[in-house]
Amino acid sequence: MFKIMLIGLLFAVTMGTIAPLYAAPLQDVQMGFKTDVPYGWISIVPATANVTRRIFLIPKIATVSVGVYHFDTVPTPGIIENIQISEHYDGWITLFHRDLNPNELRRANADMGEIVAYGHNRLEPNNTLSKRVVVEYYFTQKNSGYFVSIDTTESDWKTAESSFKSFIRMFMLI
Repeated sequence: MFKIMLIGLLFAVTMGTIAPLYAAPLQDVQMGFKTDVPYGWISIVPATANVTRRIFLIPKIATVSVGVYHFDTVPTPGIIENIQISEHYDGWITLFHRDLNPNELRRANADMGEIVAYGHNRLEPNNTLSKRVVVEYYFTQKNSGYFVSIDTTESDWKTAESSFKSFIRMFMLI
């Protein structure tokens, strides 16, 4: 069941074209990106002088994060992936991994990029099992590495996918 859901999830992330009806433009000069934030999303981390992560909630469904790491040398997407795995996904299963194609890189104004999906079963406080799914995009530009991720449950993915796809489609490094 989990593998079947993954195929649908990855197809939806990479191939979909549905966009929400309303979106608000966001340009975060400090972090170095711009995008459109779909209607109904809530920003829970305001931009401040030292923010390296911005978080949005799709209420009761998912969390979307955008983060940036700065390096002394040019990073690869794999370096960003290894940092994320060690900080957040140790013990999770890598469900899917591919390099971004030239059109995706051009649209994001990125030098390199990849997409990775992770899966994890979690025991909830009410003793039920939830299947967590995280899809992360990794982008590099010059000496910075970016990640854009969505964390949701397998059952909530269908509700969150169109607005996340819209967010990714409009995401651009500046």
